[in-house]
Amino acid sequence: MNLDEIRVNIDKVDSELRELFIKRMELVHRVYEYKSENNLPVKNNDREAAIIEKRTADLEKFREETGEFFKDLIDISCKYQEQRLSKEKKLDSSFTFLKREDFLRGVKKVAYQGIKGSYGSEMAMRLFNDKELISKKSFLEVCESVKSGEVCLGVLPVENLSAGSVSGVYDLIYENGLTVVMEEELEIRHCLLGTGAFSEVERVKSHPQALSQCSRFIKEHNFETVEGVNTAVCAYEASRYEDATLGVISSKINSEYYNLRILKENISDIEDNKTRFVVVSRERVILDEPRKISLVFTLPHKTGSLARVLGDFSAHSFNLTKIESRPLKSNMWEYNFYVDIEGSLKDEKTKDHLEKISYLFDEIKILGNC
Repeated sequence: MNLDEIRVNIDKVDSELRELFIKRMELVHRVYEYKSENNLPVKNNDREAAIIEKRTADLEKFREETGEFFKDLIDISCKYQEQRLSKEKKLDSSFTFLKREDFLRGVKKVAYQGIKGSYGSEMAMRLFNDKELISKKSFLEVCESVKSGEVCLGVLPVENLSAGSVSGVYDLIYENGLTVVMEEELEIRHCLLGTGAFSEVERVKSHPQALSQCSRFIKEHNFETVEGVNTAVCAYEASRYEDATLGVISSKINSEYYNLRILKENISDIEDNKTRFVVVSRERVILDEPRKISLVFTLPHKTGSLARVLGDFSAHSFNLTKIESRPLKSNMWEYNFYVDIEGSLKDEKTKDHLEKISYLFDEIKILGNC
């Protein structure tokens, strides 16, 4: 039998399987109706295990594959029932679509974390040099000022290429009910600044993220590390105390702002070092042509909950570009998951599918689409 003949036989078997599958799903629908009328749960793990064991017990060939086949059938059946039994719509996908230029026309004040010379101020100036820029001491204050209406937008760093996520920023965006409306990358070129000579430096001070991004340089020179609130604040403090044994990791421009010497340039662990910033608003808007959807969700505390979600994303060709877990403050050993997937809520199929699978989550929210 040649390959073409084999494929003809496979097509024949597939046709038979299709008819049997439809018959099976009709029965599954009747199961759903019964469970709905009698308020019964969908999942019955003992029965599922017994079914798979019964279907594979007498097999020697393809036993594992047959078990997987029936497990997939059961999962499809459960998914069908759960979607119909779930009466609560957990996902709010309603947004206002605007052109960026129209939205920004009404923006007057923008907040960022740090002082003049911080990377946050640099990004804010790049994006909003025609707006009033407001300095805040912390990421929390940035979010609170946007939430309260003191400012229209906030600029926040969320991820660095070498050091990873900026801890807790996504939590603050979520907890303050803000929407991510823009995203931009900023090239980061860390320098060692100080008041004395390079040979005198014993300790280096900077924001924890900057220290992490320059860990090789720090280790190579056996420097002690001191954490500060912001790279520019550290530069300002160093200029005041004039301690030659203390160096600061900051941007080159701060040598001019705070009268410091450039002791070493380009000290990041990676040459092409970048930080991803987002712009947040209290308004639920989507600007221009978005390409990435940011989600936050919690899952039932059950085996396989995350695998089901990721499996669904994969099956429907959602490309995940980020996933991060953060511990829930209220429940021990449970987590918020922050996920970025490629896509646009302008696409009705994408929006409808996210709403359709909302039954998989305890809670789910769209943080933005930009």
